[in-house]
Amino acid sequence: MSELRISLSCGENTEDFCLSLPSGAARNIIQASPVPGLADFGEAVRQALSDPIASPPLKELILPGQKVVIIVNDITRRVKSEEYMPVLVEYLNDAGIPDRDITVLIATGTHRPVTEEELRRLLGSDLVSRLTIRNNIAGEPAEHIYLGTTSRGTPVKLNRLAVNSDHVILTGGINFHFLAGFSGGRKSILPGIASSESIQANHSLVLEAGFNVAQGLLQGNPIAEDMLEAAALIKPTFLLNVVLNEKGLPAGVFAGHWDKAHRAGCDFAARCFGIKNPERRPLVIASAGGFPKDINLYQAAKGLLNAMLAVEEGGTVIFLAECREGIGDDDYYRFAYSGLSQGEKIAILRREFSIARFIGYLNSLWATKANIKLISTLPEDKVRAMGMQPCRTLDEAMIDVTASQLENCWVIPHAAVISLV
Repeated sequence: MSELRISLSCGENTEDFCLSLPSGAARNIIQASPVPGLADFGEAVRQALSDPIASPPLKELILPGQKVVIIVNDITRRVKSEEYMPVLVEYLNDAGIPDRDITVLIATGTHRPVTEEELRRLLGSDLVSRLTIRNNIAGEPAEHIYLGTTSRGTPVKLNRLAVNSDHVILTGGINFHFLAGFSGGRKSILPGIASSESIQANHSLVLEAGFNVAQGLLQGNPIAEDMLEAAALIKPTFLLNVVLNEKGLPAGVFAGHWDKAHRAGCDFAARCFGIKNPERRPLVIASAGGFPKDINLYQAAKGLLNAMLAVEEGGTVIFLAECREGIGDDDYYRFAYSGLSQGEKIAILRREFSIARFIGYLNSLWATKANIKLISTLPEDKVRAMGMQPCRTLDEAMIDVTASQLENCWVIPHAAVISLV
């Protein structure tokens, strides 16, 4: 009998994680239809800068002698910035903005600073040697300036480099986000270059939001709308966002007005990668999608969320996430394994919210609803402490899976890319 073989990513490895399904089981795979990559990404970027959405061309918005801050994603979100940034900087140079007047600000949010090696991966060695580059350090009060408070009570404190510049250009990628609806756009500002206080105040809105916070949801989403208010206070000059396909290749470029161009990109991403929530099945085999989506468990949880939306109560999820940098946050681990009751955890979240605690809390709920087998490099004792079963290989995780289970399972090769809506 012929078999269908699927390569699943774990970190940057696909060769060692091949899954064999019964013939005809292609119907068991949850993935977006193939989206073609752009034939010439560089030319698409140049065209988008010159013919933007709801905005004059960027060169008409800036003047020689003005200072420009370009906000760039950190290493947890690879968006081909190493390819579009040289084009953008060349465009600015041609418009009369020399390298000395350009600063790259890394939108770390509450993540760790980007290393020198990672900067080269994000920007290319040439730009690293030419431009001033700074990380946003969310926990450093002196780095941020208070601009006001949103209607939902979030104090907006943003990186002073951006606040004091003449122009702020947002760059990044657009994909689904389980709190903000979509990444990209205003997320470059909050949480990207905001203070810890601003970030936690914004993210804590999830506690009262219920079903108004979800992947792909912008309208009526209090977190997304709060981010939009915060970004409006700094008045970004321009946006350049990209959408990558399931292979990580650029499939769409969106440039222009910082909100309207972003929404156009969100519409494109929703059409490409939004999938109607399927019936739940007793077995789900899913990969976060490889590096950097599974750089740590904190990031990979976006893929685990989609796997949990597809599995039956009491079923089994086999989830691949390398987690080369560990769990990613101590608060995540503490709330995923803590002996506290769910009610006690919620009480702590109301007093001292952090997004890592909240995702850890979700992880603890997931572990009670399904048997989660986690294929990763995490210490086995920590995986068990979080209520999951540690595995090192796909064969180990599949040892008790029967042929009949494989005939009625879901396989999600890129769980952190799609959205089950």
